[in-house]
Amino acid sequence: GDQTALFQTVPVGRRLGGVWGYSGATISTDRSSVYTGVGNADGTDPDCDCEHDDWGYGDSLVQLSSTLGVVGSNDPGIPADGADDDWGAAPALFSPKGCQPLAVASNKDGYVYAYKQNGLGAGPFWRLGIGTGEPPLLDGPAWSPTTSMFYTAGARMPFDRTRPATGVGIVAVKVSTGCKLSVAWTAQTGVGDGDYGSQAPP
Repeated sequence: GDQTALFQTVPVGRRLGGVWGYSGATISTDRSSVYTGVGNADGTDPDCDCEHDDWGYGDSLVQLSSTLGVVGSNDPGIPADGADDDWGAAPALFSPKGCQPLAVASNKDGYVYAYKQNGLGAGPFWRLGIGTGEPPLLDGPAWSPTTSMFYTAGARMPFDRTRPATGVGIVAVKVSTGCKLSVAWTAQTGVGDGDYGSQAPP
């Protein structure tokens, strides 16, 4: 078929900025918006003669219109020195009871970020560190309207960071009245202390 729209993630002359994560993109229930996560960009900045990886929409979560125009975007920044902070999965979109529609996504930096779907530019209103960034977190959350919880695989286990890592597991996050998010439970699903690789959405 013919191309009808194009979203260019990085300026012409820059490299990378791929949309490469699981599911690629997600679409809002009213079909008005497309959401995706963008990978690292690359290129030399002539102002500082230095390299950085956030050219254009590099390292950003992006909301696009149905014609692929940018509606909103956010790069939450690097929470730890040297962490890889591009997106390994498209966000899960859902509308919890008594709460605005949310977008929840995992970043390679080891954090899960929650945004209001129509407020990406304001940044995340909540985040939870479930990994260390080594290995990178590449796992897409899954939402259950029955339990009012979302579930994310690829978490470092035990979840208590004061103890040595022995495996990987799932974190369940409850969304309560007023958009209050809190960890409901965790469960270890695999053993070992090496690179666990990508985990499928629960």
